[in-house]
Amino acid sequence: MKKILVLAHLLILPLLLNLPSALAVSVSFDQEVSVKGNLIASVKVQTKDDRMRAESEFHGMKLVLIHNDKGTFTYNVLQKQATQLPKAVEKTNLTAQLPRYLEFLEKNHAVKTGTEKIDGRECDIYKYTEPIIKRDARAWIWREKKFPLKIEVDSPGGNTVIELKNIQFDPKVTDADFELPKDVKVVELPEMPPAGSGPAATPIKFPKPAAAKQ
Repeated sequence: MKKILVLAHLLILPLLLNLPSALAVSVSFDQEVSVKGNLIASVKVQTKDDRMRAESEFHGMKLVLIHNDKGTFTYNVLQKQATQLPKAVEKTNLTAQLPRYLEFLEKNHAVKTGTEKIDGRECDIYKYTEPIIKRDARAWIWREKKFPLKIEVDSPGGNTVIELKNIQFDPKVTDADFELPKDVKVVELPEMPPAGSGPAATPIKFPKPAAAKQ
């Protein structure tokens, strides 16, 4: 289940870093992640320019995903340990060069398949192939704000639905919200081999977290 939660974080990275620049410098929202119809995580997200912070809690364990100019980090609050994602993963997932989410959909050859209202908001529905895991996906885009309200992905763990609620444009956030605390130990994962560089990719082995202090 923890792997599904991490996957859900990775799935929203293109979303977070492709927020429409014309709308607001910063956006905050609550994100609910469901797999096979079961709610598995609620994530609080803050963004400012091209930085972002996503907080979630799973079985009493608070996890924070932070992206800033130093890289992308997953941070275990209790253990005061963070893992920096390899740059190869960033290049795959972080499409910050796209200024608008609709351009992200266009790049991934999305096709508009219909319209639907979500909480009274008119949405256009787009079908596309999710670029991270190469699976079928659909996105409900709030027509007025050109902002995603719902994403559905046929992920390996089962049908995954990401819903965005309590959306606030230009919330009050500080630069410190997008930095790791100074007492956090950072572990850098090994770089992934380039695609096609060998007969088979070697799976990344995540380091075992240190035991929590009593």
